[in-house]
This record gives sequence, C-alpha cells and structure tokens, in this order.
Amino acid sequence: MKLINFSRINHQFVAVFCVNIISLAHGSAIGWLSPFLPILLSDASPLTTGKITMDEASWIGALLCAGGIFGCVVFGSLSTRCGRKTTILLLAVPHVGFWLCVIFADYVYHLYLARFLAGATGGGLYIIIPLFVAEIADANIRGRLGAILPLAVSMGIFNGFVSGTFIHYSYIPYLMLSFSVVFLLSVIVLPETPNSLLQANRITEAETSYRFYKNVPVDSVDNKIKEDFVRVREQQLKNSSREEKLQFSDFTTETAKKGFTIGVGLMLLTQFCGCFAFVNYTATIFKESGSELDPNISSIVIGMVQIFGTYTSTIFVDRAGRKTLLLISSIGAAAGLTLMGTYSFLKFQGYALTFFDWVPVVTLSLVIYISSVGILALPYIVLTEVLPSKIRAVGSSFCLVTISISAFVILKAMPILMTTIKLFGCLWLFAGFCILGAIFIALVVPETKGKVLDDEVPAQPKELQQTA
Repeated sequence: MKLINFSRINHQFVAVFCVNIISLAHGSAIGWLSPFLPILLSDASPLTTGKITMDEASWIGALLCAGGIFGCVVFGSLSTRCGRKTTILLLAVPHVGFWLCVIFADYVYHLYLARFLAGATGGGLYIIIPLFVAEIADANIRGRLGAILPLAVSMGIFNGFVSGTFIHYSYIPYLMLSFSVVFLLSVIVLPETPNSLLQANRITEAETSYRFYKNVPVDSVDNKIKEDFVRVREQQLKNSSREEKLQFSDFTTETAKKGFTIGVGLMLLTQFCGCFAFVNYTATIFKESGSELDPNISSIVIGMVQIFGTYTSTIFVDRAGRKTLLLISSIGAAAGLTLMGTYSFLKFQGYALTFFDWVPVVTLSLVIYISSVGILALPYIVLTEVLPSKIRAVGSSFCLVTISISAFVILKAMPILMTTIKLFGCLWLFAGFCILGAIFIALVVPETKGKVLDDEVPAQPKELQQTA
C-alpha cells in the first residue's frame, strides 16, 4: 500500500482550498434564494414594488443559468488570455456585484441582475478552478483536489440555507461579502500555474511556480524536480509549436470528439437526474410528497445530505475511481427516484400511506446523497481529464454552456411538468434519464483515475511516495 508524502504536496492542498473560498461564497449566493424567496412572495417583501409574482420568482431562479452561460464564455476566454490565477481573482467581480444588487434592490429587475451575476460567477468557477487543479496537482491526488470544488459549493449552499433561516435578510449580504475579502487576500499571494507562465514564455517564474507547488525550495538542488520541469517545458513547447491559434482540425481528432461526447453526456446527466431542480424546489416537492417538515428545515436537511455525499466523493474518488462512482451514483439515483415516484403515484391514487410518511424524506435524501457522490461531483473532474490540453479551456466552456442551457430548461419546465404529469411522472422521467446515464457511463466513459495528462510529467517522482 502506497502512502502520499504530504510534506511534498501540501502547497497544492493549500492553494486549492484558497481558490475554493469563492466556491463556498458562490454556494452561499445560491442557497440565499431558498429562504429568501418566500419573503419576496409575501407582503413582507423588502422591494419597493411589494411582493413578486410566481412568474417573476421563476425568472429569478432561471436567470442563474443564463448568467452561467455568460460566465462560461467570458471566463473561459479570459483563462487563456490572462492566465489561471488572474481569471480566478476576477471571479470576485460578479460575485461582489451580486451582493451589491441584493443590498440596493428596489425592484425585481435588480434581483434579476443579481442572479445573472451569481450565475456568471458559477459558470466561471466551474471552468477555471478545474483547469487550475489540473495544472498544479499530482495525478494521484488530482481527483481528491478536484472534488473540493463541489464540496465547497455544497457547504456554501448549506450556509445560505442556514443563514437565511436564522439571520435577518438585511444583514446577510454584508456577512457574505467577507468571503470575497478573504478569497482575494488568500489567492493574490499564490503564484500563477507553471503552464500559464510557460505559455507566456516566463521560464524562470514557471520553474519557481513549479517548485512552489511541489514544495521544493528554489535554492534546493533537486535534479529530479529539475528534470521533471524540463519535461513539462518541452511538452508545453511541443503543444505551442503545433500552432498558436486553435484550428478546426483540433476539434475533429478522435480524442477531441470522444472528449466532447463524454463531457456533454455527463453534463446533461448532472441536470436530467433532477437533483438541481430538487434543490431549487425542495419545499414544493416535500409539500407535494406529503412531508410535513417546515420548508426551510427541509432545505437545511437536503443541504446537509449534499455535503455528506460530496465529502464521500472526495474520499473515494482516487480510490474507487471516477467510473465506478459514476455508475454507482447513476444506478442508486435511479432506484431512489423510482421508489419515491411509486410512493407519489400510490398517494395520488388514494392509497392510505400513513405509516410510510418517512418515505419522501428518506428517498429524496438518498437521491441527493448518492448523486452527490458521483454524477453531481465528478463530471467536472473527468472533463479536464478527457479533453486534450490544447482545447481544454474552450472544450470546458462549451460543455459548461451545455449544462447551463439544460439547467435553465429543467428549472423552467419543472413546475409545468409537476402540473401536467404530476410529481410521480417527473420522478420516473428523471429515473429513466439516470438509467440511460448509467448505460452511457458503462459503454463510453473511460476510467481516468491516475491518468497522466498530455501536458504533465509522465511519472511522479518516487520521493513523493512512501511504502507503508
């Protein structure tokens, strides 16, 4: 059994925790809506125009996805022009804009803009942070470090649920803005990734950065590290020499086409499994299913379950592997959705289910948990591992635009579907998508655990490992 020598890679962990402070802050912005929406819909609405309509509320929810598309395009473009670190720092701009819009909102249109800006932050961070992790992390811990992003977002959502439930809404924006300050102070001291510096032909700084993330002093004579950096530099030069600008042919290679197919397929699965809609419509779903839990308390329960599921993913992603967790997650979610759908159908048919009131809470918690272990957490990691390095930024942007569009469709369609085909129809439909997803994963998605990317050192130094 091989153990990691954390003294050699702890800078990687610290750096990833620092950049994911914005993920935690973004999750808080998402979670803010659940407890705040009932206030907006009531006579206690803080808006000058009074309470909002259900149609306006649905647009507040869905515009998050429109902002996500904008963020994918803008930050994906910036990541290749400005470097990974600078682009990560720029994520604070739309995030701060979100909370300022909330603070000064007088009309519902201000909240539309706020949610759009929150979506822009999310669209950006789901592109740039996985790229940052892929460029600084050793292959044997890349999955674990990549899973910190969805874990931080889940913790942020939970924070938003709890804060909105127990703290007055007028104080929340000021408290949440403190995350942005901590984020900026933490990330600004980190060096740019070696790959970005090599692309800018800043060789000396690139080697310094490489040594920082390997936790090897600059003045240390370490021939192995020097050799590894030379190989990284040669690979970067090889990639650059092919052509500075992307060509259409770069996207038509077998590797690129397969990467796009896997990326788009997994992104669609993360939405059509229904979990994002569940998080946004938790109160409605619990009410329709017969649960008598308070809506805000039910949201907190779901938030806790999501954190536990995502944390489980960080533990097993580099042990069990990506494909195994994705399969288990898809099949488990399909089973939970089928069971909950059956309960909902029997209740709709008029059967007495008094002794089974626990089923909605347990099954929905199961679905959220098992989905968070795989299909909600891992696609972003797999995406950076299956796309060739030359098109990784553009390819990630394209795939994340796909997820934003599908999320918009799901959020707008869910209330209509619950009226037309009822809750049980929605649940069975999502279960069917999960089954299709499991088949897709089994037949198309490769195992990428420990995969050496085409722009990194092909073998990890032996000094970084110890034999137990």
